[in-house]
Amino acid sequence: MCGVIGAREYLNKNQLKAVEKIGFLFAVTGNIPESSGLSSSSALVTAAVMATLIGYGVPISRLELAEISAKCERYIGTAGGGMDQAIAVNAKRGYAARIDFNPLAVKQFRLPDDAKFVVAQSLAVKNKAASNDFNTRVVECRLASQVIAKQLNLEWKQMTVLATLQKSLGNTLDQMIELVHQHLHVDRYSKSEVCEILSVSKDQLDELSLTANTTDVTEFFLHQRALHVFEEAKRMEEFCKLCENSGAASDLGKLMDDSHSSLRDLYQCSHPDLEELVALCKREGAYGCKLTGAGWGGCVVAMVSSDVTERFVRSVRDQYYANRETCGKHIDQLVFATSPSEGACCIHVKTTSISDGISDHLPSLVHL
Repeated sequence: MCGVIGAREYLNKNQLKAVEKIGFLFAVTGNIPESSGLSSSSALVTAAVMATLIGYGVPISRLELAEISAKCERYIGTAGGGMDQAIAVNAKRGYAARIDFNPLAVKQFRLPDDAKFVVAQSLAVKNKAASNDFNTRVVECRLASQVIAKQLNLEWKQMTVLATLQKSLGNTLDQMIELVHQHLHVDRYSKSEVCEILSVSKDQLDELSLTANTTDVTEFFLHQRALHVFEEAKRMEEFCKLCENSGAASDLGKLMDDSHSSLRDLYQCSHPDLEELVALCKREGAYGCKLTGAGWGGCVVAMVSSDVTERFVRSVRDQYYANRETCGKHIDQLVFATSPSEGACCIHVKTTSISDGISDHLPSLVHL
């Protein structure tokens, strides 16, 4: 329903009136492992938005579709940033994508031809919609931005994300990292301390900076979360430069390893089973390996040489899953090799049923 609601909100009054009598029959299928942290919820919401607008005959660009889809998922209470939806729509075969926001922009970078990716599910499950862990990280980044802004005498209420703070200051990533060390202490912040710094009451902080399911959080780790964000942005820039200059897969893998270490130590969203999988992948010769998705369970993604992919998958399968309950899931769903492929697409099919003729009204602009 999130996608359908968001798609209808995109329509103006005249468009909405024109489509009121159009109905849908949806059939949904997929092979993304359930509760694996591989963005299946984002994929479903994006598919629902796309299908609804195409069914209504409303043209939309890929970037608009990604932005609408990102907003839709917040109807279930998840304060996501939009990266999952952007790549679901804009992915390109054989390429990694750099995704920037405000405004949304996607730039593609060719990956090494000899690199393959292996996805392995830890079997640890995290329902991010039923927990405040994910939203707490979002809030901690927001508070880090606002605390720094307040100390620099900026309009702190407008600094809802760290990227906005950086843009307002016109700073490099290195300069932002230095600001984190200067203005945020490593020890945890209590809610009352944050209120004192921002000169607001707890009720005002709840309204201005927190989400509905984080108002009861009493401590925040601002230094760690902000440091992870800016250092991760530096790793992303280095990754893109390596791809542009035909860098070695081993160098790209090192950046993946560093990213995982930061997610574990600074963002604190790993899990013991994820750590076991990462260590196993490194022992088996992966160029690099990191958790993917929101964390606290789900999957890891490893970059490996295409020459050893089959052996690598067998080794991970035999060593990690041998003594684990797989909850009825087939082993091929738990560990598999993959490569970057094309994003969402729409296939128009002529029919001879009662709905014959509908395809004539589908917009050619939306051959996604």
